[in-house]
Amino acid sequence: MHKACPTSDQYTRIGISLPNADIGFQFQIGMAARRERGGRPVATVWCGGDAFQDRKKGDAPTRSQYREDGAVNGSSGAKKELVVQAHQTTAEAFQGILRHNLAGMTAWVEVADTGDDSEGVHQLRVATRRLRAALVLFRRAVPRAVSTPFRDDMRWFASILAAARELDVLLAEGVAAVVGRLASSGAGEARLRQIIHLRREEAYHQVREALRADRYTHFRSAFARWIEEQAWQRAELPAKCRKRLAQGIEIHARVVLEQRHIKLLQCGAATNREDPVALHRLRIECKKYRYALDFFASLFPDRKTLALLASSRQLQDALGMMNDGTQGVALLSRMVEGESDPAPIFHAGAVAGWYVCRHKETGSRLDALWEGLIKAEPAWLTRKERYRYVRLGEVSPRK
Repeated sequence: MHKACPTSDQYTRIGISLPNADIGFQFQIGMAARRERGGRPVATVWCGGDAFQDRKKGDAPTRSQYREDGAVNGSSGAKKELVVQAHQTTAEAFQGILRHNLAGMTAWVEVADTGDDSEGVHQLRVATRRLRAALVLFRRAVPRAVSTPFRDDMRWFASILAAARELDVLLAEGVAAVVGRLASSGAGEARLRQIIHLRREEAYHQVREALRADRYTHFRSAFARWIEEQAWQRAELPAKCRKRLAQGIEIHARVVLEQRHIKLLQCGAATNREDPVALHRLRIECKKYRYALDFFASLFPDRKTLALLASSRQLQDALGMMNDGTQGVALLSRMVEGESDPAPIFHAGAVAGWYVCRHKETGSRLDALWEGLIKAEPAWLTRKERYRYVRLGEVSPRK
């Protein structure tokens, strides 16, 4: 839990509530001091309001450095990009997208199984999300009921991956962010890391169990057959769905991009940025729109498409960082629950404060990022349609 405290031009004051402690933080580059109040540990931590921007060379990658198509930016681990081609039918494009992302999931199984590289679980999770998104974005041609068993399996698998990924992010971003910025924090940091690593080992054990489970093995083989045989064609589909599957993919892409564009603009215009639940909904809508752009961008090779991709990625990254902050503070609270030693609680409070401070700074940029999104002109729209969409999204996320 967190609450914003009064601010000034020089400082960001934040109050953090954790088990057995009520810790106050005042962020500015400097050192940390600690004092006792009422028999409970209370600290004023000076570790930099812009500490999240002051990362040293060699630090763990930040969210913006991760790519959703493989590895870390600038690395050689990224896989070949998916290209949907204009001559394909909707059924062929659907098959290609599913095949591509299932192959991406398979490629990272061994890395995730060892747990030596957190990128394994991250990329498994990304591939699973993209597969789930594809089932949603092609729903007008392949109804929900046709893919329900696979969707349920992916939701189960994604929930297991999420538990491990959250702990990896906590270590790589939150805990790493305050290293060397707190006075006399060695014992507290060591104990907090120990707690998190123990939970991480439990989470990775669950991942390994899932990868060996009959449910996952059956899902992978059955889903691969379903894709290769285009088994959805054998389902009892309405005539309109069969017609859509046989149409060129560009028709389907235009309809889906239009729908997702409208939903995102309507959601964003009505979002209160002080409401975490509303911001989460906006993040989900942004993510669906981003996946639609990723899948269909090759059909509209235009600078407008590149601009939309860039603006949607920036907005999604910002909303993701804010969500990471909300989840990170809640996770830290669970990590130190039941701890009697004040040192790890104090350090957890410092990490939570860093998350809250980054959340605040990122939130201050939402309006500008939103304006950038609604001003980016979709390549698939006529001028008349473009004017209608600008009016839909002309109100920035509400303060």
